[in-house]
Parts: sequence; C-alpha cells; structure tokens
Amino acid sequence: MKKVRLLLVTLYYGPDVASNAVMLTALAQELSRRGHDVSVVSSFPHYYETTFPEEYRGKLWTRGTEDGVLVHRTWVFPAPPAHKLRRVVNYVSFDMLMFLSGLTMPGRYDVVMAVSPPLTLGLSGYVLRLLKGRSFVYNIQDVWPDNLISSGLIKPGVVANLLRVLERLVYNRATRLTALCDEIKADLAHKKAPADKIAVIPNYADCETIQPLPRQNPFRARLGLRDEFVVMYAGTLAYRYGLEILLEAAGEFLDRHDIRFVIVGHGPVKEELQARANTMGLKHLTFVPFQPASELPNLLATADVSVVPCKRNTATVSVPSKIYSIMASARPMVAMAEPGTGTRGIIERAGCGICIDPEDTGQLVNALRTLYEDRELCARLGTQGREYVVRENSFSTVADRYERLLLEVAEERHQSKNRCAI
Repeated sequence: MKKVRLLLVTLYYGPDVASNAVMLTALAQELSRRGHDVSVVSSFPHYYETTFPEEYRGKLWTRGTEDGVLVHRTWVFPAPPAHKLRRVVNYVSFDMLMFLSGLTMPGRYDVVMAVSPPLTLGLSGYVLRLLKGRSFVYNIQDVWPDNLISSGLIKPGVVANLLRVLERLVYNRATRLTALCDEIKADLAHKKAPADKIAVIPNYADCETIQPLPRQNPFRARLGLRDEFVVMYAGTLAYRYGLEILLEAAGEFLDRHDIRFVIVGHGPVKEELQARANTMGLKHLTFVPFQPASELPNLLATADVSVVPCKRNTATVSVPSKIYSIMASARPMVAMAEPGTGTRGIIERAGCGICIDPEDTGQLVNALRTLYEDRELCARLGTQGREYVVRENSFSTVADRYERLLLEVAEERHQSKNRCAI
C-alpha cells in the first residue's frame, strides 16, 4: 500500500499559531504533496483569542480544501489558556462538534490520528476510528493528566484518577502511540503502555527558514539594541514556565549596561510580569509583543542566549518545540529541566546549551554569566545545536518518519484483513 487515507483530529490547525498547529499544518500539507489523501477536523482559529476571525462568525462549521488538504473546521467555545473553567468548556465543545463533523467526512480512512492535548481527543479519535477508520494513532504532544497535575491546574484526587483511567484506555486502544523523545517513551512504558506500540517521532525545526543569521539585523535595530549581550525568552507567558525567575536573574545584572533581557510574547502572566519588572526597576528588560512568523529568524538571531524556563516537575511531560528553533538559529540556550527528562536529554545529546535545575535563580545567573564571559563557548554550543537539529529534526526527516509510521500501520491493517479473509 503506497497511499494512505488519513483523518487528522486536532484542536489547533493553521492559521492558529500554537506550536502544535504550525507543526501539524505543515505535516498535513506535506503528506498531501506526497500523494496521500489527508483530511483534517479542527476548530475555528481561536488560539489566545475570545472571538473568531470575521469569516467564521455566525457559522457552526466550514469545509474547504486548503493546500491540498480537506479541512473541516467547527465552532468551539473560545477560551484563553488562563481560564480553567472556560478551557474545560472549550475542550468539551470541541469534542462534541468534532465528533459529529468527523462522522460527516466522506468515506473511511486507513488511519485516524488524534493529537493530544486534550486527552479526551484520544477517546473521541478512537470512537471515530471504530466508525470511520481502520487504525488509530494517538499523537502525544503533552502527556495528560501529568501536564495538568504538574502545572497545578488540577490536584491529585478523583478528577486526576478518572483522567488516568481514560489515559490507560486510550493507550491500550491505540494501534500506535507517538512520543516526542526516548524519555517520554520510557515514561509511557512505565505506565504500562505497550512498548511495541510506541514510536518516537520528535517535532521538527524549519531549518531552511531559520538560519544562523547575523546578530546585527533589523529586529535588533527596531529594539534599539546595538552590541549588547541579549538574553531572550520568546513564547507563551504562562504560569507553568515560572517566568519570574527571568526577572530575578535580570536583577542580578543591574550593574551591567551591556547586558539586556528581552521577553517576547503574550499570555496570562504578562501584565503581572510587567508590573513586577517596573517595581524592581529592571530598565534593562524589554517586553516585546508577539511577533509574526516572518520575524522569527531575525528574532532568534538577536539573542546571544535563549532561556527555556519551566517549573519543577513540568519538563517530564513534553518537549518545548522552541528548543529546535533555537538550535536551528545556531544560538546556545539555558534550559531548566531535571535529569532524566526529554528536554535535558536532547540538549545534552546535542551539546547545544547548559541545563540547570528548575526555579534555581543562582544556577541561572551562573549559567548566563558563563556564556557572557565565554563567547567562544556560545559559538561552539550554537554550532553543535545547528548540526544536531539539521541531522535529527529537519522537516523532511520528521515528515519521513510520520509517513513511514502511517504506511506501516495501514499495511498491517491491510495484511490483517487479508488473513481474516483466508
């Protein structure tokens, strides 16, 4: 079997700007270009928004072909990530309408692939597989409910236990599970997920668009920066990342006028961080709004070092996609991740940065000071990161791995059907 009919089920899909949306949109379009029949069920674009773009307002769903992919979008209750109750309603509304819209998609599919989060899409995807498909792949971008517990969104107890029951059910019913790294695969196997079902497929970096560009570039100029050593965080400003540690570290460099801290993005803690920075008198720290994708190469090149923060016990449940983009830009990073986690393992294997314990301001300050004082080390770490990500995480490499998995799953089902016929 050389062609797969795929139904992709995901809460976010382009033009949404969530990292999952960007990755899945490119993957769906690439698989279509390779001759596969790809359909998507997703929501109206709503990441970080409480209203939909004009073309979706007043509609329950839309269907159309986008870059060779049949995309069916449904209404969803929009909710910013900071609002817990609204997020629950967001997930439930999407599960219900996604399931109904999935049933209306034409024909049957060789593979139904559902993307987590949320975990409930795993159950909905499995039921869709029973009704509309032949095999079910569960793509794990964040491990739930571990993610919710470690970030404090839910507490251990009845709800967490119910979610763990659902987690085990989905793992056991899936034809295949995908994990972002070996460390997450080991964690899934520890939870009794069948090891032979788990395929390790990392996320990718756009190594063609994101290049090792000069420090002096238009984005740096717009910030009014010259030759200062720039420490940068770019991404979602959320509670789970413990971004206050960046402010604490910046406070240790108040006497260094040639060091600047830059925080790019938006999210639920932005106003709180800005107020705290003002109180601390951090005049060498600049907040920059979320930037369009076209600015990303120069944005990353502006950083002399990027910081990948997180709170304790949160690095075990996922791998931030931003680490691959930082590597592609040939810049070093300081990442907060405990030993044994996927993030730390990847960075250590790539030799592209310094790993420290989460929420340890002293270690962060020491790491930044080391890189500030040793520019040759910065260059070496950046070069090693670029070499690693081009080899292991280029878009074509990751797309090849997904294609092989889907072909393998579809062929297994085809052979099983033939054996049953005999």
